[in-house]
Amino acid sequence: MVSERWRVSRARGAAIAEVGAAITPGRSLLGQPEECALPAIAAALEPSTDTTGHPDGFTLPRAALSVDAAAIIVHELRNTERICGTQALQAAAGLAVEHAAGAPLHDVTRIAKLVRTRLDQDGIEPRDDLLRMSERCTIRELPNGMTQLRAELAPENAAGLREQGIGR
Repeated sequence: MVSERWRVSRARGAAIAEVGAAITPGRSLLGQPEECALPAIAAALEPSTDTTGHPDGFTLPRAALSVDAAAIIVHELRNTERICGTQALQAAAGLAVEHAAGAPLHDVTRIAKLVRTRLDQDGIEPRDDLLRMSERCTIRELPNGMTQLRAELAPENAAGLREQGIGR
């Protein structure tokens, strides 16, 4: 919808929508207001009046972050929200905004990835725990007497079945 309305690419529209979702205060199931997920990014997108560098003294509103820079940071932080708490995520967003304010986009990308890496210091291990928690398996008898097995398994559990010769 955003891409059609503003006549931008779908990728840019998705990035704008992702930033909007991260900086917009939400409502709980009971309708009570909740704070936005990343208030540091919301504050950095607010324009401030800056008169420095303007010979005529004009005030031009300028935000610390562009929407593109905010989209990069939000995207990287979304990759870590399952493994860290809200406070750590908000602190990381504040740190990313502090270092990325006014930086070119290629630097913002490096900063956001560095912040994401700092949040995910344990690396792959927590993700393996998440995979194990989301495993599922169904076994069902078919009318012809065969048994149907469907499973979504974490890599190490799937490897164990493959060693047994199952699933070839």
